[in-house]
Amino acid sequence: MERTIGSSLRKQKTGNLELVEVIDLDGRKFPPRLKSLLKKIGEAADEFGVNVYLVGGLPRDILLGQPNLDVDIVVEGDGIAFAKQFSRQERGEVKPHKQFQTAIVVLPRGFKIDVATARTERYEKPGALPTVEVSGIKDDLYRRDFTINSIAIQLNRRCYGKVIDYFGGHQDLKAGIIRVLHQLSFVDDPMRTIRAVRFEQRYGFNIEQKTERLLREAIQAGLLDKVSSERIGKEITLILKEKDPLPAVKRLSELGILGAIHPQLRADRQTEVLFFELGKIFSSTAVPRHLHRWVLYLLALLYPLSPEVRKQVAERLALSKKVRDCVSKLETVEEKIRLLDDPSLKPSRVYFSLRNLPTEVLLLMAARAKPISNRIFLYLEKLKTARTEISGEELKQIGIPSGPIFQKILDMVLAARLDGEVDSKQEELKLAEEIWREANR
Repeated sequence: MERTIGSSLRKQKTGNLELVEVIDLDGRKFPPRLKSLLKKIGEAADEFGVNVYLVGGLPRDILLGQPNLDVDIVVEGDGIAFAKQFSRQERGEVKPHKQFQTAIVVLPRGFKIDVATARTERYEKPGALPTVEVSGIKDDLYRRDFTINSIAIQLNRRCYGKVIDYFGGHQDLKAGIIRVLHQLSFVDDPMRTIRAVRFEQRYGFNIEQKTERLLREAIQAGLLDKVSSERIGKEITLILKEKDPLPAVKRLSELGILGAIHPQLRADRQTEVLFFELGKIFSSTAVPRHLHRWVLYLLALLYPLSPEVRKQVAERLALSKKVRDCVSKLETVEEKIRLLDDPSLKPSRVYFSLRNLPTEVLLLMAARAKPISNRIFLYLEKLKTARTEISGEELKQIGIPSGPIFQKILDMVLAARLDGEVDSKQEELKLAEEIWREANR
């Protein structure tokens, strides 16, 4: 069934483009700031004497009616020079990258524009960074990963909103198809195998039959082995950041992509259950703002693996030290679950058994073992922030010398407070003195 792309498109016959349409950008439900920015870019390009095009994901999502604020533009001419001029005009900052003929314009309040010179690319070997040469808009669009991402929208005033589509991207959007532009696409950049799945599952599309065959051949040829760990990790992270990452993760497994990252990495029934339970937690619990949900989904994916394999996958994905720490803590999960399953366990035991675990691991435990989830949330919502009213200063004042004994006494007083055995500062001091006397008998 074809998707409705938008009633504001109207066919035009201009030049020799294979498909030319004009979209009413002013009539779109953009934030006012984005509408103003696109107009300013077109006006600046006219003053600079170059053609400028909106490219990448924004034209695709404009046609699909999807939200997107990523502004990528291509300039037929000197992209870096244009970026510098536009940055001066808007009182922003520019970060040029001469090797790739690109620049990033950072506007006041942090809004970013990616600017590139229209170019063609050559890949010396699979997975290598490309060699770029200045070219025109058609060659620039031909280097894109998929036809649905090869659409451009011109921003110059005389052609404002003109849709440039040389390679059938608009039709593939209507048909819901993910299609590469040429048969060496996955050889040029094997990361496109992962991106194909991300777009397929995000939009409910299908990878076109020939494209899927080329994808599978690339995986079987081991082309992902030629790609850096950092790039693979970045793409997997983007998959896990999707609103519902499970369908994409299952598809990665089915296509052999997860197995290409590590032979033991796969999405099985346990993965499905953990992802489902995490989704329920996210929808029913006030998850801390600092928490990265994608990390929990990653932990769920790695959970069935052995500690050694988890470590190998973490290295292959070039995970940060913080995320690797979460991965290493998975080794303690089953032991903690057995401990928390004791109905006679006091709050203090819950606290001290969980206090050194990252929140991500705790939530995974709640998803893994629902019977003990109430204790996990008791810790997160109440016990985690519990503190004694006394401190080391009070211990000094009652004659206890400073040293390792301080922390031991404070921990014992905190345990008593958590278990309801003391509830005032005076009672805490009295208990601290008793503990000190007992330790010195």
